[in-house]
Amino acid sequence: MPVTIAGRELWLSISGVPSSDGTAYAFRDVTADRQLDRLKSEFVATVSHELRTPLAAVYGAAVTLAERDFEGREQLRRDLVTQIADQAARLSAIVDDILFVGRLEAG
Repeated sequence: MPVTIAGRELWLSISGVPSSDGTAYAFRDVTADRQLDRLKSEFVATVSHELRTPLAAVYGAAVTLAERDFEGREQLRRDLVTQIADQAARLSAIVDDILFVGRLEAG
């Protein structure tokens, strides 16, 4: 549940325990947990986009190579193969970055 204290939004978790004198409530600040969840969601969305972009280029070039006759257009074929190699290298670098971040988080 969000509350604003001194102009700052905080997220609190509230739990209550009934007793013979009434109910005792405990409040826990979960703002950092909410921020971490938001950052993780943004990270996943960004990584998904960053992976899809070169993957689409690799797929498009590979399909073109598979479906077309390149007789007399050797330069176009070489350009497509180069594009596949370049985008595959880009994908590899992104995966390396993700693994590096994972190692940093693991300590």
